[in-house]
Amino acid sequence: MKILVKIWKRWLLVGCCCLFVLLPYCHGQQLDEYGGFTGLKCREATRFFHTEKIDNHWWLCTPLGNAFFSLAVYAVAPGHGHDDRGNDNYDRVSRKYGDPGGKWAEETNKRLKAWGFNTLGLYASDYALPVSSDNRTKVPFMMMIRPGYYSMTNPGILTFRGRHPLLNEPVKGMMYAVSSYYKDWNPPGGVADYFDPKIYEWLKVDLKDEALWGQIRNSRYLSYLIGITSDDSDEMYGFGATNAFPTHPAGHNNAHLGWIIATMSPLQTANPRVQQVYADTLIYTKQAWRDILKAKYVKIETLNAAWHSDYTTFDSSGNPIHDELIGTGDGKQLSFSHTFDHATPSRFSVQVMVNGHVMAGDSGEGGVFGPDLARSTIDYRNGTITINFKPGQAPHAGAKVTMNYVQNGWGIGTGLLDEDGRPSHQAWLGGDFMGLEDTRPGVREDLDNMLRAAAAHYMENCRAVIKSVFPNTLYFGPGLGSWSVPARGPVLEAAAKYMDLMLTGSISNFTPAMLDYVGRYYGDKPILGSVFLSANRDSALNHYSDSNVAGSPTQAARGKAYYDAVQGYLKNPVPSTGSQPFVGVGWWAYYDDWGEKKNWGLVTTLDNAYDGHEDVSAAVPCSPPFSKFGCGGEAGDYGDTLTLVEQANRSWMSYAAKGTKESPKQDHN
Repeated sequence: MKILVKIWKRWLLVGCCCLFVLLPYCHGQQLDEYGGFTGLKCREATRFFHTEKIDNHWWLCTPLGNAFFSLAVYAVAPGHGHDDRGNDNYDRVSRKYGDPGGKWAEETNKRLKAWGFNTLGLYASDYALPVSSDNRTKVPFMMMIRPGYYSMTNPGILTFRGRHPLLNEPVKGMMYAVSSYYKDWNPPGGVADYFDPKIYEWLKVDLKDEALWGQIRNSRYLSYLIGITSDDSDEMYGFGATNAFPTHPAGHNNAHLGWIIATMSPLQTANPRVQQVYADTLIYTKQAWRDILKAKYVKIETLNAAWHSDYTTFDSSGNPIHDELIGTGDGKQLSFSHTFDHATPSRFSVQVMVNGHVMAGDSGEGGVFGPDLARSTIDYRNGTITINFKPGQAPHAGAKVTMNYVQNGWGIGTGLLDEDGRPSHQAWLGGDFMGLEDTRPGVREDLDNMLRAAAAHYMENCRAVIKSVFPNTLYFGPGLGSWSVPARGPVLEAAAKYMDLMLTGSISNFTPAMLDYVGRYYGDKPILGSVFLSANRDSALNHYSDSNVAGSPTQAARGKAYYDAVQGYLKNPVPSTGSQPFVGVGWWAYYDDWGEKKNWGLVTTLDNAYDGHEDVSAAVPCSPPFSKFGCGGEAGDYGDTLTLVEQANRSWMSYAAKGTKESPKQDHN
């Protein structure tokens, strides 16, 4: 009886709230098949999602030409991994729904729509997408492709012809070769060498051959695809939080990527973090830095006059050494030691070969990495190298073990490409890689130009490749900004030129000052916001703290935080222009994350909604209209986020209905 009363009270509350919210437009005004509000018309119905500005507010428009405020949930997918009680989410949903695929996806999409969500955000299960033949409940969706990240690891992908790597050699992660004078965050996933053409080669082949992209491209439900984003913000360090505002929580601002590029090595021969050895040793983005400055200043003397620097060349003053003999194999010898003929070898430049075939490279940290090598070392100061092959990998008789390297190059030489941010050069370059406060004004301008050029090159090329395959789909670019702070101005300027819609990585709404900052550099263009909300103390993760986020004390407070965020995204304009740029908001994520120990989820890993009814220790029927399924079984009883989430999700239509009472001016993008 108590269970029935609890269910009745919840649905009475939801019903009353919905009646209150829907009252302004419940007579004769409905949602179209995509979730667009028919009471607010866009100027065009293009058969695909697009953006329009109606009066002072940007909106997404459905293929049928109706206003749409995207309410997305990210990572709608079951996950493997046992929690503290030995439960596995994947196994749990398999037992509950009959499978972790089509049956789970069908009920999950119904669940999301019942809560007022209308979009599958990034990282959704393939089964949940409207292009899946098993899925009858169609929901608009977003997709991500990760050319920067996956071109660095070059894994085999699933294609119609099986699995195979897409590149002959992977792209380098340029931040592996950063200066020793850079002392800030170095993302473990790396940051791709943006000017390496292999990134965009990977992107072309993946869009052509990967099975899911073909399924989407040829589906009758292609029109449900809102947009495509390129790469996760985790691998876009330098495009994250500007230093102009404090992050929330503090301490997560991104360093200036221009300074990092200016001081990193121009070469990289190996990266043991990703188990890669490179035949192509060039870091293209460092070379682009050289080329941009050479085009601007023409002569090194002109650059020196502008910067008050003392470089001798735009290139490296180092001496390239080729095919220096380390030793000759006899079929048995595993260890080879050698003193460099030319002191001093530059870090990251040493490349080891056997009969001309690249076998290993310089780790930059005193090691030599190669898949066929045991622990091998370089002593840069003494100029010695020791190569130890694994048992069974001894060079055959007569095989020449040789090496290439640069003598007195990066970090030692006097050329622009040798720059590593050494103290004697900080007179012009500065050592403040975050704010550039001690960088000379002319140098700071050039570093900003490099940051803008790197962002523009990446976005322009990704956009061109994606649009060649999906010409009518919005290009979102990569996620920009992080930790509730927008990206730096030069990055936003590049985004304004190449992105149809900007995704932000925020924990909460931008402040008015941040909105003005975005408006100054990004212009009057649409934005999709996001929220990362947790209440660990009132959740299945109550044994863990809300580290790195300012978590809510209860699920109800978390729901209120989301409600307030949605109202802000709907109603807070850019102060200097009055334009309201946000066309939606995404909730991260569908399930709690046991890997991060974070209560990000709308749902526990036991598949119980945080609604105050399902998320309890007792065995209960799931909340209506899903009562045929069993819920509960948690370690404790937790609170209700979803009542306020539902109210927030339905409030956008009330807001949109107000626009029908006016004669809006319209712009189209």
